[in-house]
Amino acid sequence: MRAVVGLVLVVAGCTSEPHQSMQQSGVGSACVFIGGAWQWSGCGETKCVMYQDNCDVHIQCPTTSGGEHTGGGTISGNVFSFNVYCSATINGHTLSGQCTAPVNCSFTATHP
Repeated sequence: MRAVVGLVLVVAGCTSEPHQSMQQSGVGSACVFIGGAWQWSGCGETKCVMYQDNCDVHIQCPTTSGGEHTGGGTISGNVFSFNVYCSATINGHTLSGQCTAPVNCSFTATHP
């Protein structure tokens, strides 16, 4: 079974630096912005794009067979919870986390 980590954090840059976080909050969001393309390592994904609307995030991860894994989640503080059983800690341009059953895997993702 392939892990559907699907981290698609959308466009406009990914960062959790305080000045960026405060800037997002100034335009109506109290959440760190992590939108954009992310290089993925672990849980079966290699690249995912995340789209963000305030604290809600939608994830799209293309597969090598031409399909895609999708999912959604939310950001609270510096934690991104998604696809019901996955969570990641946001640290600047890096996400690190794990997915529990049924997948049981760990991952890291970076936003260049």
